[in-house]
Amino acid sequence: MLDPKFLRENIDLVRKGVARKKFQVDLDAVLAADEARRHAVAEFEVARSAQNAANKEMAAMPKGSPEFQAKVAEMKAASAKVKELPYPKVGLRPTTRSSLNGATMHS
Repeated sequence: MLDPKFLRENIDLVRKGVARKKFQVDLDAVLAADEARRHAVAEFEVARSAQNAANKEMAAMPKGSPEFQAKVAEMKAASAKVKELPYPKVGLRPTTRSSLNGATMHS
């Protein structure tokens, strides 16, 4: 199994290796799925960071103050944003996995 980073950084080498072994793999689909996963992870981390920052600020405020109430609303919005994002799982998405499982060897 190839590391996605190795695949991204050495795509020409991987294409040559795949051709030499006479496999048929849609490497462009694999790269696109990896890019989508990395983008989802980054988006999730930004939203989660905003949620954590709002929570930390809220903890330092006096309960019931107008600032606290405003921060509660901000926290709820940040929490909703995190919940609406698909959780980026580690590994390949099913579409990528099916691309790889469909790899065939030709003689």
